[in-house]
Amino acid sequence: MKKRLFVALLVLTMFSIVLSGCGKKGVPAGPVDTNKPVAEVTAEAELMTVDQLREMATKYFAAIKAKSAELEAIMQKLVESSKAGSPSQDFMKVKDDINVLTTSLALLQERSKVYYDKLVELKADVSGME
Repeated sequence: MKKRLFVALLVLTMFSIVLSGCGKKGVPAGPVDTNKPVAEVTAEAELMTVDQLREMATKYFAAIKAKSAELEAIMQKLVESSKAGSPSQDFMKVKDDINVLTTSLALLQERSKVYYDKLVELKADVSGME
């Protein structure tokens, strides 16, 4: 039972990482707001210039990359603890951490897509942003 749950979580995590994409290298992640409703993000994006949209998209992609790295580290801990033969001790804590990170990744991806899609709509250069 626990092994199946572990495999399911591992598959879910890898799927999340694949969907997250990558940000530009060397771009620091600025403050991003996952609490702001998507409708509000969309309304703000409509008023932004191409440079502002690119800046926000880049910040979100960098945040996604950082969260993905956190998730990978937690998954590595989980794999190591299962190899050590004591996965049940920290399993619930790690499972909760994974759930928080995957939720956060989904929120970041949803908001970054607003900025990215607006850039595409404006026919701006989006090469290297995914």
